[in-house]
Amino acid sequence: EAPFADAEQTFCFINNPTVADLSATGTNIVWYEDADLMVVAESTDPLVTGEDYYAVATADENSCGSEAVMVNVTINDSDAPTLQFEGNEFCRQDNPTVQDLVDNVTGGSVKIYTTAEGGTAIATSTALVNGTTYYATSTDSEFGCESTERLAIVAKVGFCGIPEGFSPNGDSINDRFVIPDIAIDYPNYTI
Repeated sequence: EAPFADAEQTFCFINNPTVADLSATGTNIVWYEDADLMVVAESTDPLVTGEDYYAVATADENSCGSEAVMVNVTINDSDAPTLQFEGNEFCRQDNPTVQDLVDNVTGGSVKIYTTAEGGTAIATSTALVNGTTYYATSTDSEFGCESTERLAIVAKVGFCGIPEGFSPNGDSINDRFVIPDIAIDYPNYTI
């Protein structure tokens, strides 16, 4: 009997789909690249978007094949995310985390990595480190495909300026003139 297969099968480009990822139900399925069933598609052959593949079921390797079932392949790749203007700049006294960076990146279900390829997304509670390059991906909501292109972002975490005023009136609000982390950036400072 002819195998059963969804006529339209969708894959994510980032997963490097091959013929082995095609899905069909039947016995001893053989995939072909052409309607004439002349070119066998090897299991390691990369799938090509817009191409048709043909599944044939056989009782065993010496028997005739069934009627072919055609499957059309679509391979999706999500758009790379974008960074808001100055979205990589943070004040050290705010203790910025990966979540603060995610909030400044435009894209669906943004994930942050420490490598340009592969690896595991880092937790959003992780503290940002000044000068470190982070890599953002975006995942589309329709197919759940993560972008193959990663946006490189160099975090700038530093001193954010001098307060413009203080009110030493004993109400515990701005009672002291404090320049956050001044000794880190200017170890020999005097006021």
